[in-house]
Amino acid sequence: KSISTNPKDEFIIPSQTFIATAMAVHLSGAKPVFAEISKKDLCIDIDDIKRKITNKTKGIILVHFLGLITEQVEEIVELCRKKKIYLIEDCAHGPGSIFRGRQMGNFGDIACFSFYSSKIITGGEGGLIATNNKMIANFAKSFQYRGADIYSRNERYVNPGRNVRMTEINALLIRKQLKNLKKFLKTRRTNAKLYFNALIELKKINLINVKNLSQSTFWKFPVLLNNSSKRKNILMKLHKIGIMADTTYTPPAHLQPILKRLYKFKKNSLPITENILSRIICLPCHQSLEKKDILYVCQKLIEIID
Repeated sequence: KSISTNPKDEFIIPSQTFIATAMAVHLSGAKPVFAEISKKDLCIDIDDIKRKITNKTKGIILVHFLGLITEQVEEIVELCRKKKIYLIEDCAHGPGSIFRGRQMGNFGDIACFSFYSSKIITGGEGGLIATNNKMIANFAKSFQYRGADIYSRNERYVNPGRNVRMTEINALLIRKQLKNLKKFLKTRRTNAKLYFNALIELKKINLINVKNLSQSTFWKFPVLLNNSSKRKNILMKLHKIGIMADTTYTPPAHLQPILKRLYKFKKNSLPITENILSRIICLPCHQSLEKKDILYVCQKLIEIID
């Protein structure tokens, strides 16, 4: 498999993702092809991947939405192996999720992690990629050093590249937090369990259930309203009392102005994704919250919705 792309290459991605996912495909010279998400877990849907895959498909980007590893992951891995295409994991909402003994980032050819300021582990900015593919690893090391020959003692440049090195200060911040990752995730999963228990009987919402709490990092806790028309009013009332609930990806990636202009994507082209993202509210679930905070959020949400 070659790392290089050409305008005929395509990568299948979900639209419930940050613009960076699609823009990475575009800037590499390939074309993003959007697939629907599953109603069950809000991650990319294997059945729609199969409908969208062609001989132009060079890879699939699996976004672990809100830190959740989809139960379809092994089927997606097998499909990529069968078709001899790349699987890239977008682990921006991780790390630390585990599915059947394997941690997020260990399913694909490449795993991309983010250390932006809002993430579970942060250096303020930046990220990293993880891979077991030596060719990819060497190219990445070269690319971040302006395309340098990483094995040469002399100043030789053999690849196109940029300066995308992480600073030592960023790295120190991240390394320090890595020691606390298990503690952070334990608190987030405890908070998520409190949410599940308190909201499970609320009939005007749906919850994204997981078989095992370790399957997700719970970067945020999603609830799906039955009626999207009430979301703006619900959020406004929550914000007024200091509960900073929010939405995800409004508009979804395929309806962002730049992608609509470049690829002529249209509204209603992903009806399932568009419908789900119009109804989602994300509740705070971070490790600084205590039990009383979660129960307060639940109490106020129930009062507002009812």
